[in-house]
Amino acid sequence: MLNKIDKYEKKIKELESELVSFQFAVAELKVLNEIAVSAGKASNIDQTLNIIVQKIIKSVEAEQGLIYLVTPQKDVFKTFIKQDDTSTLKHSYQISTNITGWVLLNEKPLLIENLSGDRRFNSTEEEKRAIRSVLCSPIWFEGKIIGIILMINKRNKKSFSENELTLLSIIAVQAGQIIKNSQMQREAMIKVKEAEIAQLKSRFFTNISHEFRTPLTLILGPADKLLSESHNDNINKQASLIRQNAIRLLGLINQLLDLSRLEAGKLKLEASLSNIVSFVKGVTQSFESLAEQKDIELKVISEKENIEIYFDKEKMQKILSNLLSNALKFTPEDGKITVAITTNSPFNSPFTKGGKEGGFVEIKVRDTGIGIPEEDLPKLFERFYQVETSQTKKYGGTGIGLALTKELVELHRGFINVTSILSEGSEFTIELPPGKDHLNEDEIVKEVDDESVLLEKIHEQMKMIEADSALFSKSKLVEDSLIDSSGEIPDEDKMIVLIVEDNADVRDFIKDSLGNEFEIAEAANGEQGIRKAEKLIPDLIISDIMMPKMDGNELTRILKNDEKTSHIPIILLTAKSEQESKLEGLETGADDYLTKPFDTKELQVRIRNLINIRRKLQEKYGKTDFVPQKRGEAKAGKLSNLEEKFMSKVLEVIENRFSEEEFSIEQFGKEAGMSRVQLHRKLKALTGKSASHYLRSVRLNKAKKTIEGQKGNVSEIAYSVGFSSPQYFTKCFRKEFGCSPSELIK
Repeated sequence: MLNKIDKYEKKIKELESELVSFQFAVAELKVLNEIAVSAGKASNIDQTLNIIVQKIIKSVEAEQGLIYLVTPQKDVFKTFIKQDDTSTLKHSYQISTNITGWVLLNEKPLLIENLSGDRRFNSTEEEKRAIRSVLCSPIWFEGKIIGIILMINKRNKKSFSENELTLLSIIAVQAGQIIKNSQMQREAMIKVKEAEIAQLKSRFFTNISHEFRTPLTLILGPADKLLSESHNDNINKQASLIRQNAIRLLGLINQLLDLSRLEAGKLKLEASLSNIVSFVKGVTQSFESLAEQKDIELKVISEKENIEIYFDKEKMQKILSNLLSNALKFTPEDGKITVAITTNSPFNSPFTKGGKEGGFVEIKVRDTGIGIPEEDLPKLFERFYQVETSQTKKYGGTGIGLALTKELVELHRGFINVTSILSEGSEFTIELPPGKDHLNEDEIVKEVDDESVLLEKIHEQMKMIEADSALFSKSKLVEDSLIDSSGEIPDEDKMIVLIVEDNADVRDFIKDSLGNEFEIAEAANGEQGIRKAEKLIPDLIISDIMMPKMDGNELTRILKNDEKTSHIPIILLTAKSEQESKLEGLETGADDYLTKPFDTKELQVRIRNLINIRRKLQEKYGKTDFVPQKRGEAKAGKLSNLEEKFMSKVLEVIENRFSEEEFSIEQFGKEAGMSRVQLHRKLKALTGKSASHYLRSVRLNKAKKTIEGQKGNVSEIAYSVGFSSPQYFTKCFRKEFGCSPSELIK
């Protein structure tokens, strides 16, 4: 009987154990289902992580839960999420990092029933008191750990169990899939949004492009009429500038329309069988005169004279023109551009099956230009993408040309890629399939014998390329001299305006708008502007902000902190209209700010206002009795102004040398730390007097005070202030003060 009872008790225990296991399995399924359902409703990865943490905290009754998402290198935790922090844990505790590090290293889950008794981890006494029990499991996805789940302290003050560790491990597996699904969903949504934005951009530019064509036609018509009928050089110059930029804008609009038509599927391929070698040579030859202007060697190399493939001549002309015009833009003088045409085997006839399997025709456009940064190469063919370097800013751009080129190449079922090394050059490679099997029937047309239509289109394309002022207006930077051919410094007393602008057309426009009132100096970038400003000490500087080598803000900062040039008023020009951009320019010390396009009358008014302010400055510093703060008295912000410091230095030099008859302006400039011309123009700007005139005025003012104090006769006083002749002293004295020295004594 007892045996039967023992047997039944044993059976009951087994059933109870199975029931517990079953209940635990049901609990597991319930938790997993809740996580899956809740996570499915999450709109982003952060919500997904929060849901997972909350569900696990609830199922294992933890005080605190955390999820770390790790980087591929496993050395930095990328995301840190925590929920339901009801414990007294401090952010300074490092034990959680040690535990997760152990799990990453050993790649298995971890149960710590009693941290204070676990010798695997070095923890402080404070941490041991705060942390009792820990559950930690890696989150797996496709055989890799993508994160860590960490649960700290059971709510009922007990320790976590092996069953709860098992549950955490099972949840971690599902969590890996959920997290990855959420991340992939987010990436997909980002791609959809990017596509929508790109579509909106294209639609917007298409609509606005159509609207631009009518006013452009009305601009080009009168400009052409003026050029053909007017015999006035100035009118012809202005009309030519209008026509050139209108044609350039028309070219950009045409590119936008082509992209839009491609996207809408309305730009169809019209391929015919033709010799690609002779075609490439013809297009390249149309660029020879432009290459000669920059002394660039341009040549075509082909392994065969006749390679016949199917291609659309109009679209291929646009492809080659875009690549060649870019190569000419970014290749310096005395550079080299090579167009190479080859075939890659197998290539038996123009009627073989297209694609790389049947070989392909390769066209390479290689230049020795400035090159492209490696990080920009993957995005180079994206619409509206522009490489942002100081050198590329010089030439401008819209990010349309290469995007259109790629689309047109792919319309031919071809491929295009680029390799580049900074300061060495770039190479664009086009691969075109031979034969016609890759083309649809409606994409093949018969060869047209009359090439006049194509030649006209090539001519129109070349007009638009030539209208790109950044490339063909003036390829050389303005030399470090004024516009007079002798290169000598002009009349020292005439006001000089320095125009610092990388676009030659804009420089000419500003120069023409100022008329003959000023001597004009030019610089094509910030670095050249600095050199010219230091050499010429102009009366005013008009500078663009966006320029190669050095921008206008940096130019302003340098000049305003240089004693030789700190007094020069600077007007900044920019195409950016944002308030932040204006503030940045003004904070560097700019005196005024104009947004392009600007009214020439407004520019003239602002120049006059700055000149009037300069005249008030001259009234202050031009007084012969003006005494700036001495060097030792620079208190309460005094003597912080560079002009005050300069005038203090000038008067100190004069004070030490005014009695020396042989003291020359060259010596004066040397002791003031400037050349004769720099000293002359700086003093002229600040006092309205030349260096020699100012020196004489200070001497005469010193003599006047001595005479008024009756400290000697006229001749003695004349010699004491550096005059070698009392008669000349008297003449200068009368001119300066309106009376003779003897009359002053009486």
